[in-house]
Amino acid sequence: MIRFATPCGALAIVVLLAGCSAKPPMGVALRSGSQFEHEWGRYLKMAPSKALAVAGDVTVTHVVGYAHDAASDEQAAREALAACEQRRGDRRIEGACRLYAVNEEIVAVEPAD
Repeated sequence: MIRFATPCGALAIVVLLAGCSAKPPMGVALRSGSQFEHEWGRYLKMAPSKALAVAGDVTVTHVVGYAHDAASDEQAAREALAACEQRRGDRRIEGACRLYAVNEEIVAVEPAD
C-alpha cells in the first residue's frame, strides 16, 4: 500500500492520472482530417442553392470558393468559381478552378489534382 505524507499528495496523483486519459483536454475535440475535409464539413452546413469550387491538390495546397443562399444553383456555381479564381490568383495556385459540388451532390468529373 502506498502512503502519502499529505492528502494533497494523493490528490495530485489523481489529477495527474486523470490528465492521461484518452479524452481530449478540457472536452475540446482535437481537429483531425485534412483541411479539405474541414472545408467540406463547413460547406455542408451552408444554406441550399450552394456550390463549392476547388483549384489545386486537395491533399496538399489548394483553394476553395464557396457560394450559398444564391438565387439558383447556376448562380451559386458561377459565384463559387469566381471566388475560387480570386483565391487561386492570391495564392498562386496552378490550374483552373473546377466545380466540385452543387448542393450536396459531388459533380466533379475528375478528382481534384
